[in-house]
Amino acid sequence: MFKGMHPIFFVGIALLYGYNIGIMILEMTVIPPYDGVGIAPQFIYTSIISLCVINMALALMWVYIPEKAEEREKQKNEEEEEEVSSNGS
Repeated sequence: MFKGMHPIFFVGIALLYGYNIGIMILEMTVIPPYDGVGIAPQFIYTSIISLCVINMALALMWVYIPEKAEEREKQKNEEEEEEVSSNGS
């Protein structure tokens, strides 16, 4: 099922779930549900940070890092081909 997937996918999943599990533990132990003034802190870190910031960062990471790896691999293959052709002539 996960064969052929770039390892950065699993790093991103670990970051996303690790953040959410850490916040869940903080909610259960430390953070009060509402401070009485303004908005609840859960709204800020759940809707803004979890849904927008982390997911956008992961999306960029999942696109950018594999593209750069493919470019490096292609460049390495081209250099090897040039080296073989120059040595063979």
